[in-house]
Amino acid sequence: AFQTFVGKKVTDSINEQYDTNITIDKVDLSYFGTVELNDVFVKDHHNDSLIHIQSLKTSILDYKNLSDGKLLFGDLEMDGLSLYITTYKDEVDTNLDVFVEKLEAGDTLPSKGPSSFLLKSEKVKLTNSRFKLTDYNLEKPQVLDFSELAVNANHFSIVGPDVAANITHLELLDSRGVKVNDLKTDFTYSRTGMRFNDLSITTAKSNLKGELQFDYKREDLKYFVDKVEVSAKFDNANISLDEVNTFYNEFGKDERVVFSSEVNGTLNDFITKNFKLQNARQTKIDGTIEFKNLFGKSEDFYIKGNYKELSTNNRDLKALLPNILGDVFPSAFNKLGRFKIIGESIVTNEIVDADIKIYTAIGEVTSDLKLTNIDDIDNASYIGNVIFKDFDLGVLIEDDNFGKTTLNLDVEGHGFTKDNIDTNIKGTLTKFTFNDYSYTNAVVNGRIKNKLFVGDLKVDDENLDLEFKGLANYNKLYNKYDFVANIKKANLKVVCDCVNSTCTICTLGAPMKFKKSQAPLAI
Repeated sequence: AFQTFVGKKVTDSINEQYDTNITIDKVDLSYFGTVELNDVFVKDHHNDSLIHIQSLKTSILDYKNLSDGKLLFGDLEMDGLSLYITTYKDEVDTNLDVFVEKLEAGDTLPSKGPSSFLLKSEKVKLTNSRFKLTDYNLEKPQVLDFSELAVNANHFSIVGPDVAANITHLELLDSRGVKVNDLKTDFTYSRTGMRFNDLSITTAKSNLKGELQFDYKREDLKYFVDKVEVSAKFDNANISLDEVNTFYNEFGKDERVVFSSEVNGTLNDFITKNFKLQNARQTKIDGTIEFKNLFGKSEDFYIKGNYKELSTNNRDLKALLPNILGDVFPSAFNKLGRFKIIGESIVTNEIVDADIKIYTAIGEVTSDLKLTNIDDIDNASYIGNVIFKDFDLGVLIEDDNFGKTTLNLDVEGHGFTKDNIDTNIKGTLTKFTFNDYSYTNAVVNGRIKNKLFVGDLKVDDENLDLEFKGLANYNKLYNKYDFVANIKKANLKVVCDCVNSTCTICTLGAPMKFKKSQAPLAI
């Protein structure tokens, strides 16, 4: 009874001095200087639970400073710690903020000098503990709920509002099912930031090492994803995206990546520098990527990448981010196989703006294109410039009339498949393979739609020198031509393979129509 009386006297003194509400149900003092506190309660300003400790064991190194709010402990063991940080409806500060402010305020009684709450222990051990973070101003009030919490820490201190600890082991179970098996870090907390130096996290499926810090004003914590500044550096983190999906469900299932990066910004507007990522199927990303609104409305996301290398294939890239990148690349990209991209791109839910070079097994592409209406990507609209170098156009559009092509074209239109393409083209064709013949030195200005070309074409090839104006139907089953042309030279035996066919030639601007005889006529 006397020991409990002593405990009550100490807590009454602290409560009076700091305007707090702390109670201790039972105090046991031993002859060896150790003390055990049972059922320690710290109530918040709504008289709800902020802290509850079932059992606390320690040794008090300085009894005379207890009443002054200076708690100097030896080794500290706590079992059944529950910490409930809550932001109540229509309030900005958490209950912990309010409690800390009371500690910061110092004495409410006259004092000869400044006073600050102090708690120190060289070793701290927590078992069977719980942490909850709740904000009743949010649509979903529960932010975090950690159970099965156990911690070993050295050099633990609370000085006023500042907290520091060298955490040598921490384990917990998140309410969404992720189990953290081991976390190590040098941790500090203040009114303006949190630091996780030498951070190491191991879960059932992932491990991560690096540095992490948060900088903020306390009033901004309510708007965590938009206003809290994050700085981080990770090296060779091996991550299961299934675990990440419990917090941000935008990644593919059963995906695993290894990545390194520097990260700066808020969660809704951050940039990753020196970002390197690789998965088991050898998708590689190396570059700087900027992300916006990933935690906002899904239709507002923005990704800007400056890539030293993005090596992948269309299916693998979609598998990594199916909800974000699932509709970004036309189905024709499946024909490219594995490709490597170098350059810069911007992706939103409405547009793709890409100034990139693509290396593929069927040739090279340099693209400066802006795509819109990408909800139906195969019918998307586009404007810009494309350069092909020894690129097998036939493979891309699934039409074996076409072959290796080198060209430089300005394009404006819509559609990416052979059946729906409708585009205006203007530029040069250094080499253009059609019906097994490679034309050289052509200039084109026209429109392609429904397997029809309408426009102007000038060809200065060793076997064909012509100026063409009109229509050509390159349907494999029915080739129809309706055009006016000036032909200076035409070796039809070579360009048409007309050895056994009757081919009509008209020259020097004579109007003419070509219709299939026994073999298709190439122009």
